[in-house]
Amino acid sequence: MKLGSRHTEETKRKMRKASAHASGERNPFYGKHHSEESRRKLRIKRKGRKPNLGHTHSKEARQKMSKSQEGRKHTEETKRKIAKAHRGKAHPYKRPKASEETKRRIRESIINHYLSGKYLYKDTSIERKIEKELQRRGIYYEKQVPLCKVTVADFYLPQTRTVVYCDGEYWHSKDGRKDKDINQDVILTFHGFNVYRFTEREINKSAKRCVNKINGKKIAKC
Repeated sequence: MKLGSRHTEETKRKMRKASAHASGERNPFYGKHHSEESRRKLRIKRKGRKPNLGHTHSKEARQKMSKSQEGRKHTEETKRKIAKAHRGKAHPYKRPKASEETKRRIRESIINHYLSGKYLYKDTSIERKIEKELQRRGIYYEKQVPLCKVTVADFYLPQTRTVVYCDGEYWHSKDGRKDKDINQDVILTFHGFNVYRFTEREINKSAKRCVNKINGKKIAKC
């Protein structure tokens, strides 16, 4: 019988009927026990098998189990045992920190993926607002351009070597993201690029005003 499979009702009926005729001393296995070797084989066979595989609780049963756990707290002794059991083990939801070499390789891999032309990128709402303003003014630009092997610019104006970023509030407010943005800006500035970063709030307030800030440069038009 396969693991997780179930007997049909007809099979169950036959089994009940057979056990009724061969109960007690009439049962051929009455009084017999597994040998140590048989028990060892059974333990090996059952190792790792989930006892409730294939079984699903009803909605009512799940509600009862959930209700029975309400307000329940672990004792200090139980907490101590859990902590001891997990001591030295990596947290299942916490990824280990990558080395600087690994981070460099990941960045290069992402940039190479952009260069391959296989990456399908979906514009964000703030990027569409900036793009619309650039198009309205007839300004030539390129989108999602990898630069210096460290970053991918949201918009790049090649004639004036101007780089424009549209920073969403969620991603660019995360821990470590600000330092990463500053590091990219320093590298791009060192290589002669003019870098402009606009926050989501600034763009939503006025995309026109954002583009005006880079309009001091002589921007090439289409």
